[in-house]
Amino acid sequence: MNADTLSCRFVTAEQPHPEATMYGYDCYKLLQNPNNDGIVVICAGLNNKNSLLMYDHDFNYEDGFILSPAFRESFVYSYSDHWLSDNRLLLMGDMKPYGEYTKWTIGMAEVGLDGTFDRWDRVYHKHDTAIQSSSDRCMAYANDTTIYGGSWFYTVLGGESHGSVCLYDTDMELLGRKEFIEPEYGDKASCRFVLPTVDGGCLVGLLTYFVNNGHRSSKLIKMNREDFNPIPCSVKELPKEAIKAMAYPNPAKDELNIDISGLPKHDENRIQIVDALGRICMDRIIRGEGNVLTVGVSSLKPGIYFYCVYSADRELLKGKFVKE
Repeated sequence: MNADTLSCRFVTAEQPHPEATMYGYDCYKLLQNPNNDGIVVICAGLNNKNSLLMYDHDFNYEDGFILSPAFRESFVYSYSDHWLSDNRLLLMGDMKPYGEYTKWTIGMAEVGLDGTFDRWDRVYHKHDTAIQSSSDRCMAYANDTTIYGGSWFYTVLGGESHGSVCLYDTDMELLGRKEFIEPEYGDKASCRFVLPTVDGGCLVGLLTYFVNNGHRSSKLIKMNREDFNPIPCSVKELPKEAIKAMAYPNPAKDELNIDISGLPKHDENRIQIVDALGRICMDRIIRGEGNVLTVGVSSLKPGIYFYCVYSADRELLKGKFVKE
């Protein structure tokens, strides 16, 4: 090989404005801007806080801001694999306890390169233990509507932790979780990476640790959607006069309400939504008291969809709706 064909540049990236300190400058993610006009860096940057910095291809600093989507609410670490548009990202990362949230949680936010946040929230469920991301390589898009994310979970801060992989939708809701608590995964397990597969499942790189002998090992695990323990959909009670149709609004934009007043109480049922080609877009368990099931559908693409509510042995109700 002709050595002249190989060239490298070792250039120190320009530091942001002088009043900003850059202590460790821990880099969590580097992304190529879809406009092909520069590089986006997610890092412990401005004043050592989780930040988004922008450079041109010559590593000249252009702009940046601290990732704090709301007053006193901020990401401790965050990362992204997904551009929502040429100038907007969907971030995912750790959010510290604050206010009503007494445990660590996963946070998600839609952020623009102009520093604006269109939506953000903690991925939180009242029955969950604390959840914290375990690696900046643990966010992976399965398709346009669902995300895999590796995490740790534990009951108290600093207590015993276990590895897990969670399934989220792009509306920032936790759909299901697999916890690696079996003896074969040791006393502690950490998810190091997640890779989606063409069948809708994922490959998980897991680091296991056994306290008694100090033995560490790596495992590569193939997971299917059925391996995830589903998180319930929300069920609520509405006056009968407020239930206007079997499924409404139709067309639906953000939420679809389904009348389940005729379903048996206290049974563990499921809802499945498929598109016009028969592909499963959602399959979730439903529990709780009430007569209306509310399902978030904003992440679905426009088109015709079919829903089915079923129990372990039979179909309970079904219908069709349009997503606008």
